[in-house]
Amino acid sequence: GRPVGTTIYPGMQFTAVYIKNYLTGDRMSLNDVCCYMPAWFGALATVLIGCLTYECSLPENTSTTLVGVLVDALKGRRTDTSTLDPSGQAFRSRRVALGLSTPALECAVFAMGFMAIVPAH
Repeated sequence: GRPVGTTIYPGMQFTAVYIKNYLTGDRMSLNDVCCYMPAWFGALATVLIGCLTYECSLPENTSTTLVGVLVDALKGRRTDTSTLDPSGQAFRSRRVALGLSTPALECAVFAMGFMAIVPAH
């Protein structure tokens, strides 16, 4: 087999040991936790992608095309947030960068930039 301890990300090892010690206890072995982790994290990623898809498909987030967002970003225009929130309080107090008006999109852009900068190995 493959030397697992030297060919995976260290975060996976720490996560597996944390799950074994604090969440499953003696009910599962460390090997079982390592075998089930891809399925657990795959299910979690599916749920989170579903939530992101729901957020992106809301009518207030689909009022323009990708080209429109890029043109607005290049011209320095920002999204008019007073029309997005019925109460008007939460969105008006926040700065909206480059037309991104939802925390989910801002987090996705941050994660993409972080993954582009930080080396994988």
